[in-house]
Amino acid sequence: MTRRDHAHADEYRRPDIGTDGLALFSQPAESPPPPPEPSARADRKVKARRLRDARWRRWIDAGKPVALAVVRANGTVTAESFRIAAEPIPGVLPPAYGDDRTGSYVSSMFAEMVRDGTLRKRVREDGSVVKEYSETNRNEHVIYELAERVA
Repeated sequence: MTRRDHAHADEYRRPDIGTDGLALFSQPAESPPPPPEPSARADRKVKARRLRDARWRRWIDAGKPVALAVVRANGTVTAESFRIAAEPIPGVLPPAYGDDRTGSYVSSMFAEMVRDGTLRKRVREDGSVVKEYSETNRNEHVIYELAERVA
């Protein structure tokens, strides 16, 4: 046995593990640190995204009726069939819309139409998305069809 015969032996209280151990978790949490100041790089990225979205908005709004017309006529629409239908119509494709289609607004237009419930991606029974290979462009295009509520 250990004897407590020092001057403050009566003031000593052994911590109870059952309650004092939980005291760490019951303390109020520290206030979260302030959010970091936006950097100049982040500001430029936000500004560039806003400008791109504003520039694409015109073409997305002009392209939606054409995409709907293609899907109603053929039953499906892909990026390639949309472009083929849109080329003869003035004001639907951007004037400088050539072979370099990187960063194209077309995928954003289809994503917006899926979000709105106008179109849906064609899927197999296992849930995978159906794509069509294009010999002309040598790439695959997602096949979109009318959503049930629009049909």
